[in-house]
Amino acid sequence: MAMNKKKDISLEREEGKKLYRGIFHFNEVPGGTLTFPLRLYSGPVKNWILKDDTEYKLPKEVIKHINTDSGRYTVHEYVTGENGKPTMKIGRRVARYAFEVTDFFDPGDTSAPEIYIAENSSL
Repeated sequence: MAMNKKKDISLEREEGKKLYRGIFHFNEVPGGTLTFPLRLYSGPVKNWILKDDTEYKLPKEVIKHINTDSGRYTVHEYVTGENGKPTMKIGRRVARYAFEVTDFFDPGDTSAPEIYIAENSSL
């Protein structure tokens, strides 16, 4: 059973390294640039720099990081409860930025820029 778990983790890591082509959208700062550090698995921390409305090839794990909770915030709303008192609830989640996958990456195509920018060992 332990061997299967190791195999599953290894497959998951390999899947997370696959590159996908897409367009980065910085909804909060149109035309802006987003910079963030991210460690994939047990590797070094890498700095990623993404410019709004630019096409990139990114690993699946970086896309997952961008499109999940890291780039979202919650807007709360007040509603009247059963007892007539106002209570707070989550109204909606707003995406600050997103990565739109346009298609799968073909290793022979070099039209999109490489996105790995720098590795900062001080982080």
